[in-house]
Amino acid sequence: MKKVVLFIIVIISFIGCSTKNLSPANVSDYFWLAQKKRDYSDVKKFVSKRDQNDLKLQKSIKIRDFKVDKAILNDTKTVAKVPTKLYLQGFFQNDPNDVVEVDFDTILKKEDGSWRVDLKETRSILYMATIKKFGSKIGTTIFTELKDKIGVAQELQKTMMDILKNFANSIEKGK
Repeated sequence: MKKVVLFIIVIISFIGCSTKNLSPANVSDYFWLAQKKRDYSDVKKFVSKRDQNDLKLQKSIKIRDFKVDKAILNDTKTVAKVPTKLYLQGFFQNDPNDVVEVDFDTILKKEDGSWRVDLKETRSILYMATIKKFGSKIGTTIFTELKDKIGVAQELQKTMMDILKNFANSIEKGK
């Protein structure tokens, strides 16, 4: 009798740990928590099969914190976009305490009845958002530095921002 009870407890535990019952937002939350802790064995539980061997995002940038929102499902309910906000630390090497906020969507797809992060697509979107944030930050930094030194800094900032926006737009169109 004890063995039967133990067996039932083990079965219930496995059912409770299944990712099949998790919403896209829950999967995203667990995925980003594992990425933050750099626990790649845990990350592996939440990514698509094709991404199982490429789990790391970026070595030098650390996730200080993150927030996920409610998922937006496509019409067939097989793809979900989860609005995500990462607070990245170490974004600029000369200021490792600086935290940069990056907004993007975590992309999930239904796979074998469970929601899984499409890491390849999510990484592409994250990198694009990071480049835009970097361009914005670098433009602001250049402007601040030049503002005190030359009188034409406003025109230079506008030109730099235009260049960075065009660069970001051309990269986005090319993806």
